[in-house]
Amino acid sequence: MQILIVGGGLSGLRIATHLHAAGHAFDLFEARTRFGGRVFSPSRNDDGRNCAYDLGPAWFWPNQPLIQSLIGTLGLRAFTQFTQGDLLHETNANQPPERHKMAMSGGYKRLHGGVNALIQAMVETLPSSALFLDHTVNSIEESDDEQAEFKLSVAYENAGKAKSSHYDHVVIALPPRLAAESIRFDSLLGDETLGTMRAIPTWMAGHAKLLAVYERPFWREDSLSGEAFSQIGPLAQIHDASQEDGSQGALFGFVGLTAEQRQDESLTLEDAGLEQLTRLFGPLAGKPEYVVVQDWINEHYTSTALDFEPLHAHPSYTRPAALTNVANGRLLFSSAELDTVNGGLLEGALRSADDVARQILKALN
Repeated sequence: MQILIVGGGLSGLRIATHLHAAGHAFDLFEARTRFGGRVFSPSRNDDGRNCAYDLGPAWFWPNQPLIQSLIGTLGLRAFTQFTQGDLLHETNANQPPERHKMAMSGGYKRLHGGVNALIQAMVETLPSSALFLDHTVNSIEESDDEQAEFKLSVAYENAGKAKSSHYDHVVIALPPRLAAESIRFDSLLGDETLGTMRAIPTWMAGHAKLLAVYERPFWREDSLSGEAFSQIGPLAQIHDASQEDGSQGALFGFVGLTAEQRQDESLTLEDAGLEQLTRLFGPLAGKPEYVVVQDWINEHYTSTALDFEPLHAHPSYTRPAALTNVANGRLLFSSAELDTVNGGLLEGALRSADDVARQILKALN
């Protein structure tokens, strides 16, 4: 049996891990030149310190067993998000922020080395001969080749060259909306199903994060947790993103502006963000070692034009019936957006992948 996994994010790598453990061969195509998808924790080596900060998902929770187990299996280390100290609340740019002796509900976890450490550890357990970067799938259809009866024909592009292959099973390990907008499914999926896929919001696709890195977490010296909420902006919610041992300080904020507002060429998020951090945490906040803005709406392999519509709450995710038993079970779908319990989250990506992997293994055995 020939199996293709489209997408090298957490869900796709998890399915690949199950297939490899069961002794089944597979190909995994990732359009980017890196694995991880929305998991993005770039490292920067300054003064001999190799520090990774999460510009995509950063947190998981103690009541999420799959990611906890995977971290343990891979020999990685988690730590509790720093929340000690006062929280700041900004309602008026002309007045000092309010201090509150409270923090968000504690206990949420981060991963030493960033969530990308999880991705890299998973990649290292898989055969490199099965993993293909810079492979963009353009279409999937029923094969019309008599020698490839009952197979799916996959057209893709690598290094600017168009290619095609046949597979018995194809797993789309991408957000449904992204898959519907970027891959032609011809007669495999009807307009109603594609419409259902487009209606499922891709979590984080319309979001942006700003990260400011400092020599040390100086706000802690003032009994501040690094958490802040603002009605002024541009950052709506700010958190401590420092290294576990406090050897380097960092603050990150979720940008409160909509994706459309962020397209304003006159807006410099770095400058506006640092101005706000200075209002909140004092002059040292305006002098970071470096600043990074990750705007996911500009990521071609994450977002679509549909993601400019802002989300006002975490969506209620589920798996539509239209995405089950497609092409007699030969075309399957897996992503964090297809999990009903932890939809959009890292745990949801794993839960969805485990469900799909069980279906494939059952068909193969």
